[in-house]
Amino acid sequence: METKSLTKLRRIAIVTGKEFSIAPSVEKEHIMRVRTLTTKCNALEVKNTIFKTLPKIRVLDLTGSIIQSIPDCIGSLIHLRSLDLDGTDISYLPESISCPINLQILNLERCSALQSLPLGITRLRNLRRLGLDETPINKVPKGMVD
Repeated sequence: METKSLTKLRRIAIVTGKEFSIAPSVEKEHIMRVRTLTTKCNALEVKNTIFKTLPKIRVLDLTGSIIQSIPDCIGSLIHLRSLDLDGTDISYLPESISCPINLQILNLERCSALQSLPLGITRLRNLRRLGLDETPINKVPKGMVD
């Protein structure tokens, strides 16, 4: 894509590929405006740098992607409203998951390596949906459920 068209880019849907990362040749200010990133294919490898590259992201759907950890810098994504990690291999969530104050949807369904939730998750006051189907988690931190 030409740099001129990247300045207006707001939504990215990845439908094929083996790995996703932002190429160094793409100027940071152009990609920073992306609001939605959706993966439509399984076995897509996602680099942790994606969380630093898209600071204004609102919807991040990594369903079925190959990602094993979520970096602490997720806490800086203050605009994030929906995080979908369905079917990923993540084994833990960092405490900084409680920092995106606008987070409304956190989908962790089919995350078979995820054993527990961080205590800070109780600070997500705008959280409307927490998907835990088919995960080994059988209890949530005190304060999550009334």
